[in-house]
Amino acid sequence: MTDFFWSVITTDGAGRETVARPMALPTASTQSEGTATELAELMLRREVVQAESSSAAQPIRIEVRIWDRRPATPDQLPFENAVWEQDRGIQDILE
Repeated sequence: MTDFFWSVITTDGAGRETVARPMALPTASTQSEGTATELAELMLRREVVQAESSSAAQPIRIEVRIWDRRPATPDQLPFENAVWEQDRGIQDILE
């Protein structure tokens, strides 16, 4: 079984990026959610919904990165990724 890791990178209106430390995905979610592409989209949906419901300033870009092993650094080339940008509506992600 593959151990997947994920991280989220948000970009604010001033172009500043915030990179979260890569975290292991729970084994149950990797078994039930399918491919790395599907996992990336699922995690992206969660992050976009969370950002939309937050009272903090809205990011203009959210990227979720998925790795099939623990990355040395968060900027290591991901195994898969999914990106949302401000001009892409929330409904595009939820469908």
